Amino acid sequence: MNTWFPGLCTVPEGHVAILERYGKYVRTLKPGLNVINPFTESIKNLSEWNGRATKFDRLIETTEQLWEIRTRDDVNIIDCFTKDHISVKAGVTIHFKFDDDAHGVPYDIIRVINAVKRAVYVVDIFPNSLNDICSKALRAQIGKVAINDIFSKRKEISDGIVKEIGSKVKRWGVKLLGVEVGNLEFDPAFSTMMQKRRLAEEEQSKAKIEAETNRFVAENQAYITTVRAKAEADEAKINNEASIDYVNKLTQQLGSKGAVQLLTAEKVADAFAAIAESPNTKTIMIPSEFKGMLKLVQEKTA
Repeated sequence: MNTWFPGLCTVPEGHVAILERYGKYVRTLKPGLNVINPFTESIKNLSEWNGRATKFDRLIETTEQLWEIRTRDDVNIIDCFTKDHISVKAGVTIHFKFDDDAHGVPYDIIRVINAVKRAVYVVDIFPNSLNDICSKALRAQIGKVAINDIFSKRKEISDGIVKEIGSKVKRWGVKLLGVEVGNLEFDPAFSTMMQKRRLAEEEQSKAKIEAETNRFVAENQAYITTVRAKAEADEAKINNEASIDYVNKLTQQLGSKGAVQLLTAEKVADAFAAIAESPNTKTIMIPSEFKGMLKLVQEKTA
């Protein structure tokens, strides 16, 4: 802020300043050159804001802002407890801007001026109040979630904070643009326990998968065996039926005795053929009583 000449001050773009007369609000100074009465008027000092959303303790920033919520002892990590009473430290960042849209007029400097006035006068020490309400909402939302779900439900926690405090901070001239929960930290002993639990779960899952695989292989092997047995049974049945048809045809052609002789001859011929195919066979001696049978087979198959 430039006050190079008594009664004149300049406010940079993206900032405003509160002008008071004897401690009472007069008006909000807009960006640019402003004329004030140096004897009765002064720029409000906001040193209790600790430099948050301000410059030189007098200029209030009106641009969109990103804050890490801090505790009263200026720590940006909040102690919380989950639904199952596990201690966890969490950080939360809020994205906001000063905007009084209560009257529904387009966003302009008038809405900003009204919003800043609310932040300065409606609430006691605006940064502290905003930190307190966000910390309280964070603890409340984490308290609804079990420790095992805290990472998967981080967005749900953030949305819950916006829903819980959005209407409240609106009365202070603040419009929430977003909330993000991060920097989740657990007690070292609990972290070790969780790591052991994850390893145990992984081993259990691996054993379960292996058991399911073995069961699947066994079931498929049993199915294959059943199918093969059925196929062999069907093949045997077909061969048996074909053999019966063959015997019936021979009996019709040759009579019972002739059919028996021919079948016997075929068996003998098959036996000698098998002997002949053996690599160790050199010479085959056929008994004279079998020659007639072989001749019968030759005549039948000719």
